[in-house]
Amino acid sequence: MKLLILSILFVLIPSDDWLADIKNNIAKVDAEAKMIKEKTIVNGHFSGTMTKSKLKNNRLITFIVNDTTSFNNELSSKVYSYRQRIYADFTQMMVPHIYKGRHTIDLPIAAIIEKNSYYKNENKGITFYREIDVYKGDNIDSLKQELKKLDFEQKQLNGDDYDNVKLFVKTITKF
Repeated sequence: MKLLILSILFVLIPSDDWLADIKNNIAKVDAEAKMIKEKTIVNGHFSGTMTKSKLKNNRLITFIVNDTTSFNNELSSKVYSYRQRIYADFTQMMVPHIYKGRHTIDLPIAAIIEKNSYYKNENKGITFYREIDVYKGDNIDSLKQELKKLDFEQKQLNGDDYDNVKLFVKTITKF
């Protein structure tokens, strides 16, 4: 009888581990969500694909972009939301370094960045971040594999970070 009461209380008391709850929700959306829209965007050297998936009130927007101007720039982003509130954002991108003056061989030309952000609410969140420098002549695919071996750095997020992601989603969905 005590075990039954204890198990009922365990189910009824909400979990304080909001990050684990979000990760479980993401796994469920990734496994069960159905694609509702796919769109290809081409604008000069800029091309990308946006997909929207849905599972009940959960939405997943996936955005993959390639920019083939002077630097082969790549952006991949997945944004998870529930009833218009974003609760996770996964981004991987290559960002070129811009230097004033003459570029020397010992300076990196870009960085590959991976960022996984989780939002408890509109004012509080956490991000896990890692990056690796790219030098002229480096193999990008091997650097991406090397990046996966690096440990994440952790940083707290605030309302400005949440607003930036919300603005990004609003801009992307207009295409």
